[in-house]
Amino acid sequence: MASFRTAGTADVPGAGYYLHLRVFRILLNPTSEADKQVHTVGKLSSNPSALIVSPNSTYLVALAGTKAYTYRLPTSTTNHAWKPQCVKFVSDQEFTCGAFAPERIIAGRADEEWFATGDFKGVIRLWHGLNAAFRQVDAATKPQQGGSGPQRGFAETEKRLPTTSLHWHAHAVAAVAFTPSGAQLLSVGEESVLVQWHLASGKKEFVPRLGGRPLISLAVKDGSRGVEEEYWMRSSDGGVIRVGAASGHVTTVGQAARLDPLRPKNDQAPYPLAVHPPTRSLVLPSSHASTLQFVDPHSSAVLFDLEVSPSNRVSRRDEKELEPVSVEHVAFNDATDGPNRWMATVEGRRSDEVEGGGLVKNLKIWRWQQDK
Repeated sequence: MASFRTAGTADVPGAGYYLHLRVFRILLNPTSEADKQVHTVGKLSSNPSALIVSPNSTYLVALAGTKAYTYRLPTSTTNHAWKPQCVKFVSDQEFTCGAFAPERIIAGRADEEWFATGDFKGVIRLWHGLNAAFRQVDAATKPQQGGSGPQRGFAETEKRLPTTSLHWHAHAVAAVAFTPSGAQLLSVGEESVLVQWHLASGKKEFVPRLGGRPLISLAVKDGSRGVEEEYWMRSSDGGVIRVGAASGHVTTVGQAARLDPLRPKNDQAPYPLAVHPPTRSLVLPSSHASTLQFVDPHSSAVLFDLEVSPSNRVSRRDEKELEPVSVEHVAFNDATDGPNRWMATVEGRRSDEVEGGGLVKNLKIWRWQQDK
């Protein structure tokens, strides 16, 4: 078994330092001294955002900057004489993530391998035609009739593959993943929304409001008999979220108390804090200012979240930060006046210039339901 990694080495030409980024190949189960050597696969021009291997271990793709460095891998891990062939495919925008489609068997034979990428502008691309591109490399490197050697330099040529574009994200795509069947592509990003792309029809579905912060990673847990397929995500505040593929049920996993890094906005603003009498939990704003979290003070675990004000979880318009609706006060009725069934919240924000400016505040009364 081989593993691939990227690393930086510093060379000193003259008085300056230049960082050279390389992809290395390392055998994890060496059986000889030759197997223990670290082999250089190739050099990259910028920091890689993803390193992905195709399901059949035919291709390795390093996404760096606007280029997808694609290497055809050897058929044997003990092939020490292997010389990497690289074809660089070019994008209009910087890559942020990528994933290979799972292997599919069609009419008794494996389908051609292809991959998906996300970029800085929120566009997802599906890249096809790897086999055809490397067939051109093979044809170009064969000795020409009447010639004495192969043609040079073709493998270093920058090319463009046939692609299909999918666009919904307003900002950078943080992660993409395929479902095990290959029928759907999933994507997440700053919007705190899971997007499900149905590749055959081109339609998409959404699982919105997954926590209060950008989603930064994504993984798919395959289903089994009696257990549904699950989509797992991690948000930038450390929360882990699980979504059932069939049921659509959203749960948090091992979630501890999270605080909004933007609060308090100034030293004069009070930080909302209260005790919920029925559950004896602490009530305070979550990682998003418009959401309250009910925290068990003994275990520091979050019992549940309450979205006080539905709001757009994308926190900026273009590059300008937008102030979200913030919960400013929380209070519960006194038990001497009857059961603790009532909660009052005050929320507010400062409207921006587009909305005319000024302060916007709302008072809401909530009733606690014991069966919830």
